[in-house]
Amino acid sequence: MIIADQFLDWLILFWILFKLYGGWILLLFFIPYVLFFPDQFQKNLEFIFKGLEKLKIFGTWANKKKITYGIQGRINHYVNKYLSKEIKDFVQSNIKLEWVDENQTEESFREKGKLIVRMRENDNQNKNFINASMVFISKNLLNKAKLYISKKQRESVDLYVAKKLFETEKEEVLIQFITDFFKEGNDDKKIGKFLEKYNRIDKAALFFPVFIQEMTFLGEKVFGSSLPKNKVFDEVNGLIDFLFGWAKRKSGDSINNIFTGQFCKFGVMLVGIEYRIENEGESPYKKHIKFLLEKEVETIYLIGDVKQEDFIKNLCSDNFLKTNNLSLFNNKKYEAITFNKNNEEIKGKTYLTVLRKNEIEHYFSNI
Repeated sequence: MIIADQFLDWLILFWILFKLYGGWILLLFFIPYVLFFPDQFQKNLEFIFKGLEKLKIFGTWANKKKITYGIQGRINHYVNKYLSKEIKDFVQSNIKLEWVDENQTEESFREKGKLIVRMRENDNQNKNFINASMVFISKNLLNKAKLYISKKQRESVDLYVAKKLFETEKEEVLIQFITDFFKEGNDDKKIGKFLEKYNRIDKAALFFPVFIQEMTFLGEKVFGSSLPKNKVFDEVNGLIDFLFGWAKRKSGDSINNIFTGQFCKFGVMLVGIEYRIENEGESPYKKHIKFLLEKEVETIYLIGDVKQEDFIKNLCSDNFLKTNNLSLFNNKKYEAITFNKNNEEIKGKTYLTVLRKNEIEHYFSNI
């Protein structure tokens, strides 16, 4: 449906097209497109205004709108198509840009499900895009958990996620981001160490599906509480170190697979030893899942080669989950890098299944 704060822009477009082409173009194409494909239409507004600018129709106004919708569209696409795919139950929130002059205050706030970002326009459009993206990421990603984690932890997460975004853009955008934001952050000893660990965790494809997911769970659990922040600081550091250890482990290494903090409580279970699957079937895996539950973990991450997808699906049958008070929270396929005993990288396709206990305490429910 038409968004109220864009109504005037769209009304002017209707009027321009009516003057240029008459009513038939509106009836046959434009209006149905707006009504039935509003998201796609908003994404293409940049090109519509670019066309008007080239036709020298309301040139200054069209140029401003082209820039605004171009930035909004790129950011919203990244969030809705990428982050929501990477993070289960990620709360989508579109961005709306408003340009201010030197007499007005730059600020951001939420309104009607959108993040309104008021900022000053720069002649360098790459800077405009990067600045707006950084505001959006800082305000929209892990917004509950960020109330309780340290400043260095917040900044490091924002920088790494932003880097993932800008790596999908033109090289000149990435260079601008590195120059304006990433280098300064990476030069900070603490932030640089976090970024180094995130990179290794991400190589193992554990950054979004495990780390960011656990941080999301953490935010849901502690939001609204009056917990001492240093406890959360320490736990997040421990969570990062735990996943870093997993990410750099070598094939065949024995490593602790349980993280039981005060807020994050999960286990990681590898499924993929073929001779064990052939000789013993599901029994040892079901037994280990029950063992993890006895250790009071709340989430279990089952990780295996994509060849074991059917085995893992059968392992997590509805009856088994119901008997153990578990729910299937997520499953996905992705490419990951592991290391052999010689520390050589091995690329492969991985299948991940996430099981979650049905009853989990949230601190704000007791307030």
